[in-house]
Amino acid sequence: MHNPHHFDRLHSYDIGLNVGLLAVTTIVLSAIYVAAVYPIDRQLTDAIRESRELEKLIRQTSDVALKHQTLTAELEQAELATAALLQRIPTAPRESDFLAHVCELADRTGMTVANYHPGLIETRENHHEMEVRLSTRGEYASVCKFLEQVDHLPRLCRLTQLEVSTIPTEEELAVDLSFRLYFAPSNEADSVKKG
Repeated sequence: MHNPHHFDRLHSYDIGLNVGLLAVTTIVLSAIYVAAVYPIDRQLTDAIRESRELEKLIRQTSDVALKHQTLTAELEQAELATAALLQRIPTAPRESDFLAHVCELADRTGMTVANYHPGLIETRENHHEMEVRLSTRGEYASVCKFLEQVDHLPRLCRLTQLEVSTIPTEEELAVDLSFRLYFAPSNEADSVKKG
């Protein structure tokens, strides 16, 4: 007959053996994970992080390239605008040229130039200025057209004063204007002034 005490002992050994085997298996699996799986997992995590950083860098590079392209186009436009503006600034007063342009504009818009008074030249640090006064007349619609197109004269100028009054017994308006003409000092004039 089997001894129950002996059976209990065997059962205890069996449980102990299973627990020990489980502990050894856990230790071996942990060692395998630490030795093999963990480095691979770490490399995979690092590779994913680097991939995301590279994607972000590529997006930033595309954004920078687009921004550069936009700024380059804006710079080209600014250079063209500056060149066009410089063409409208002569190196001498040339008020007769300005008067010819104003008379042509007045004629086109139905105005009449009645009087023209050039003023004194004022010297500034980087340019010269000259005031010019004009007396004109025309109907309301003509005055509006004239004023609308003054900014597009070939010569750079600024309207500094405008006085509009009615002419008794006439449909026309009397318009007195003051303009400020700009011109760049010529290099020769600067040399004489400095010498």
